[in-house]
Amino acid sequence: MFADERIDAVVEWAVGIANSGKYGYSQDSYLRWGHGYYDCSSFVITALEKGNFPMIMNGATFTGNMAHALIECGFVMCTDNNLKRGDILLTHREKGVQHTAIYIGKNTIVHARNSKYGICCSPYYKFDSRYRYYELFEKDDFKMKQLSKGMKCYEVKILQILLNFYCYTDLSIDGIFGDLTHGAVCNFQKSHNQDAQNPLVVDGIVGIATWTKLLKGI
Repeated sequence: MFADERIDAVVEWAVGIANSGKYGYSQDSYLRWGHGYYDCSSFVITALEKGNFPMIMNGATFTGNMAHALIECGFVMCTDNNLKRGDILLTHREKGVQHTAIYIGKNTIVHARNSKYGICCSPYYKFDSRYRYYELFEKDDFKMKQLSKGMKCYEVKILQILLNFYCYTDLSIDGIFGDLTHGAVCNFQKSHNQDAQNPLVVDGIVGIATWTKLLKGI
């Protein structure tokens, strides 16, 4: 299953449940896991499991621990404003609103809304955070090849994803190594320029040493 197929499985299952009219909304600890009912988090977690994302194995049980599980499953927090089908929307506050939904395209979300509306599709509205899945090694020809300003390729997209995730940048994932990407690379290299082991040279070029630091822990 490649990334698009997995996301398709998530969205199609979720929309199918919403359209079936067979499930209601409940926060009961037993009923909420598909025993005639879902709540917002169990609905999204179950949908992700249908796409072979092991959310439960990674500790997801409610909105409060979903973010960690999403990251463990390969999702990255998005900082741009470009919504994409399959994005996971999440709001979890210590006091107040707690909700999660799946963006399905055309300014629409699917979610277990509440006891009044049940599981439904409704217009998109802004959540506190948004997560998107990236299969970094989906292409067999991915290599840690040297990248520099001016290049356009799949590997630059991987670079931009990693920079956004680790450096809290807001790069467009367009595969173009432009000025913003170059600046983000230099900032990343500066943050590792004083490392005790294998310090990075600040040159804006992504070679094996910079790739290794970026990919560490993935």
